[in-house]
Amino acid sequence: MPKISGRGRRERSATSVEGGSVSVLMVALVVVAAMLVGGIAIAGGLGVAASRAQGAADASALAAAFEARDLRARGGGAVPSGGGTTPLGGDPCAMAGRVATAGGVALTSCVMAVDGSVEVEATDRVAGITVTRRSRAGTS
Repeated sequence: MPKISGRGRRERSATSVEGGSVSVLMVALVVVAAMLVGGIAIAGGLGVAASRAQGAADASALAAAFEARDLRARGGGAVPSGGGTTPLGGDPCAMAGRVATAGGVALTSCVMAVDGSVEVEATDRVAGITVTRRSRAGTS
């Protein structure tokens, strides 16, 4: 309860003045904590996206390399460099695209070499940030 001095003015206690500053400090602390938690969540999401993109890139490269190997075995010829449909009607990069899509990422590049090896690039997005991973597979 405020005290009234001899001149009719109220005196404020030290606790009533500091009570407002503690509230401001607590709000600031909560905001900083929320920002830290958000940053950690985004970093974790980026790690998951990188793993998903790498796994899908690896699987896509393997699928395309096996498709190229099968086409070569059936036709006896080399798979054309740069992708595209082969004379036998197969498309190793289309297979890579289907595998990447099934893995939840986008296939952004697929390059086939004459020897049947395939290099792919897969991307995933988290919080507006693009994560890109590459993989190469070939037949021996």
